[in-house]
Amino acid sequence: MTLHRFWLVLLLAAATGFLLEKTILAADVGVAAGGVDIQADRLEYDAGRKILVGVGNVVVTDSGDELRADYIEVETETSEVYARGHVVFDRGGRTWAGEEVHYNFDTQQGDFGEFSAEFDPYYVHAEDSERVSSNEFHLYKLRMSTCKPGDSEYSFRAREGRLIDNHILKVKHFGVFLGPVPIFYLPWAKRDFDDRDTGIDVTPGYSGKMGAFLLSSYNYNVTPVTKGRTHLDYRSKRGVGVGQDFEWKSPDRDYAGRLRLYYLDDKEPFDSKEEELDRGDLISSERYRARLSHNQKMSDRTYLITELNYLSDPDVLEDFFDGEFRRNSQPENRVSLLHREDDYTVGAEVTKRLNDFYESVDRTPELTLDISRQEVGSSGFYYESDNSLARLARVFPEGSGIEDYDSLRLDTHHVFIYPTRHFGFLNFIPQAGVRGTYYSDTPLATENEVLSPLTDTNGVVIGTETNIEITVASGGAEFRSLFELGFETSFKSFKEISPNQNRFGRGLRHVVEPYAQYTYVPTPSVEPADLYQFDDIDALDKFHQIRLGVRNKFQTKKQKQIRDLLDLDVHTDYRLDPAEGEDDFSTLDVDAEFRFVDWYSLDVDGRYNFYDTNIEEFNAQMYLESRAGSTAGLEYRFIDERRDQIAFSTELFPEEKWTYRAYWRYDLDGNDIEEHRYEIDHKMDCLGWGVGWKEVDNDITVWAQLWILALPRAHLDLGR
Repeated sequence: MTLHRFWLVLLLAAATGFLLEKTILAADVGVAAGGVDIQADRLEYDAGRKILVGVGNVVVTDSGDELRADYIEVETETSEVYARGHVVFDRGGRTWAGEEVHYNFDTQQGDFGEFSAEFDPYYVHAEDSERVSSNEFHLYKLRMSTCKPGDSEYSFRAREGRLIDNHILKVKHFGVFLGPVPIFYLPWAKRDFDDRDTGIDVTPGYSGKMGAFLLSSYNYNVTPVTKGRTHLDYRSKRGVGVGQDFEWKSPDRDYAGRLRLYYLDDKEPFDSKEEELDRGDLISSERYRARLSHNQKMSDRTYLITELNYLSDPDVLEDFFDGEFRRNSQPENRVSLLHREDDYTVGAEVTKRLNDFYESVDRTPELTLDISRQEVGSSGFYYESDNSLARLARVFPEGSGIEDYDSLRLDTHHVFIYPTRHFGFLNFIPQAGVRGTYYSDTPLATENEVLSPLTDTNGVVIGTETNIEITVASGGAEFRSLFELGFETSFKSFKEISPNQNRFGRGLRHVVEPYAQYTYVPTPSVEPADLYQFDDIDALDKFHQIRLGVRNKFQTKKQKQIRDLLDLDVHTDYRLDPAEGEDDFSTLDVDAEFRFVDWYSLDVDGRYNFYDTNIEEFNAQMYLESRAGSTAGLEYRFIDERRDQIAFSTELFPEEKWTYRAYWRYDLDGNDIEEHRYEIDHKMDCLGWGVGWKEVDNDITVWAQLWILALPRAHLDLGR
């Protein structure tokens, strides 16, 4: 190589090195600078300023943080970043968007300026922001809503706030706005974006018994498995009520429970002076309730069930928790532990009355052992048994004048069954059983003659009369033995009506099953009148009857599954040894289920008296549901000389913008509407509102409700 060629090579190498140091041009290139990884359509490096410039689809990453923009400058020694143009910053799954950012990846601080972020289901916008540490942002003049950007149905606004750990927002001077109108203010507030159940529920309204009311609750998460709900209610006629609820549920559903506490200093606990005179000893102005329920799966075969209730008076549920009162007017107090094996089930239960204004049967405790039906070896005989040991006490309301009584009871019941089949179609199943029950105490009634004075209309004694007074004392222990014999027999007959496709499915088949059940129980060694009565076991008496019935089914096949279009069961009991006042035959009982199509169901049951030729009881329930989710139900309830009412309910267009609900309950005997209720809900883009009206026992209640569509809607309990 000649000398001039050598200098030419050195000159070209120096020029190339200078160009490579000054500018790098490429399509989608990447470099690392100070621990920060940079990707862009084009990268340029300014050696003098020690700045790396990225243009087009720039992505900067560092320790899980990711910054994307149209243009970016990175100081390679300090990791200081300036980005502009469609800036998106992602940290820990949270995303902020803006137009300009100054940020230092080493100190994790910076000025983010105006930005928007999405915390599902919320959109957050701040006019200015800065990151002050690795886990905290300061936000200024911020606005938050589940409405999409540009939609202003409602918003939460604050002067300033702090975003901590990417999910906790603490703000000052917090306001709630409907459109541009402020409706609520708090000096400070907190929101956890990881908690979708947090929110405030407010229901204003008016009721004749309660006056104007405002029912409010604040819902929040206490722990990952525990939710809290704090109530603050105002009723103009009754006063201020406060409550606290906690609900818990494990992620694997092994346990779940609820604690509900409520207190009200009631200004008008009585509807009238007459009620105050009649029930003043039971009800005071201090009204409260406490309810604890907890169910737990101790293992795959062991379960714990707890239900405890303590009330201030017998009317507090009806007055303030009407829905709960209708489901159970006298709540239970019990703790049950149950363990199930393949062949048997053992249990322990404690039932105890906590309020002395209720009647109850206390079980302190009751132990049970139930042996499921199983074959005895390979003999063809089957055996089943149920057994219990309990300390029982029947307690009556305080002031009722009825004496409480108690006894230790040991009950054991054993049954042997021998299933057989004859002639290839006839099932015949004889069975025999024995029951023994021990009572540590029984009643002993004695009659005493008592002389009472006779007086005339002026109160003057004119003589005496003899009356019989019955007193009950302890009669000592007793053992009752009881035997039973019986059999069941049945057979099925089939007929294919049509093999063809029909509107209900493919093919149509009729199945008829006549059956008979015979039971004979002779007079027990101790009759029920000589025993304390706690439950059905104590009421067992002689019994001799045969049940005659027939079951009809109409079936088809749909999606390769047999489907019952009609299931009709009709039976009556023939009493072979009727008790005094009983007829030979019982009522004719009918139970039918109609399932012709998926969207329609009809259930009917009733009892007909042969001798009086009248219907003693009749119930019918019809239910329809459209593909869009609209439903309608019609229910008729009749009990001779006690109830004759019809009820109708409907919910129309539940998934549409406008939803309508209605309910009527009409008393046909009194020709009176007992209850009717109407509701209208409207869903906007991100808010829903609803209004309602109901009348029960001539008391009218109206209410309104507003909720956020992206969050769970509160259950409306107007009784609270």
